[in-house]
Amino acid sequence: MDRTARHIDLEALNEFFDETKQNLGILKGLSAGNNESFFEKRINYLDKYLDELEEKKKELERKLASDIQRLIADRGAEILSIKQIIRFAAKECGVCENRLETLREQLKNEEAKNV
Repeated sequence: MDRTARHIDLEALNEFFDETKQNLGILKGLSAGNNESFFEKRINYLDKYLDELEEKKKELERKLASDIQRLIADRGAEILSIKQIIRFAAKECGVCENRLETLREQLKNEEAKNV
């Protein structure tokens, strides 16, 4: 992964470098060559770490896409089935309402004849 200085939080890196020197018991400042070597190694490490994180992110994205596809496949048929049931129920409801209206009209006509 190609990284430049703008990708690195220099303040955090300096804090880390100072803590590392203290932990190692280095009291005197390191030479410019040692500083350069430290930063080169740290950048290489961070580049590899960022590459690993990027790959992990891609792997998680692939897994998420796969899980979503599986969910759609699993639930898709169920959703279609429910939609069909709703459609049939709505049609049946319409038929029942129509039949009820017809029966009410017949009942009114019979009552009118009996009067």
